[in-house]
Amino acid sequence: MRHKSMLAGFILAMMATFSQSAVGDDGPRRGISVDRVLRVADGAIGYPQGRPENVEVITAKLFAMKHQDLTLENVPGDPEALLSKLKGKEYWLVQYRKWPIRLDGGLAVFVDSHSGEVISVSRDR
Repeated sequence: MRHKSMLAGFILAMMATFSQSAVGDDGPRRGISVDRVLRVADGAIGYPQGRPENVEVITAKLFAMKHQDLTLENVPGDPEALLSKLKGKEYWLVQYRKWPIRLDGGLAVFVDSHSGEVISVSRDR
């Protein structure tokens, strides 16, 4: 179990290293850090002081392109409704799972990659 957490931490660190800048119309712009993204997302799901051990981040991914197909990301909720909220935005997708794994446990938070504002929280029903 500890090795999975270490691997997840390594992957998040590498993603943060290589995706901190997004290129806009006026050139490169620095986005918010992965640490800030995780704090904001944790707060959006009800854990502003940090998530408990049974809630694990399984994806933290920056979408710097403005056109994405969320059906490939296995995001809970209605992809059409989410796409309308995300259209034209650069954002982070943070997905969680609870242990023990449940069939209805899907949870995702979308965070604006520049302002750090929560765009949407999506849950399985």
